[in-house]
Amino acid sequence: ATPVRVDGALAVTQVAAGLNLSAALTSAGSLLTFGQGNEHGLGTDERIDCDSPTIVLPERRIVSVAVGVGYMVAIDDEGRAFSWGYNSHNQCGRGHDEEDA
Repeated sequence: ATPVRVDGALAVTQVAAGLNLSAALTSAGSLLTFGQGNEHGLGTDERIDCDSPTIVLPERRIVSVAVGVGYMVAIDDEGRAFSWGYNSHNQCGRGHDEEDA
């Protein structure tokens, strides 16, 4: 495959990839997610795939992001952690009873 530029991702400082989903962090602290959206793994309100990068947590300045299999964890500039997505083994840190966090 030939690498292609991701539209809309300007001044990217970090990327993270999981199984079928990815994230990009910009120098301005914006978090962009794209890929497979089942189990709310992209941090959107819907379980749909995103072909183009979508801003997640727009009210926060994100400084770090990690991506797993169907879930993500982000840290903002105040040290607060946010998690979402597939949570079958408490990987989002919210207890075992929530399928989607």
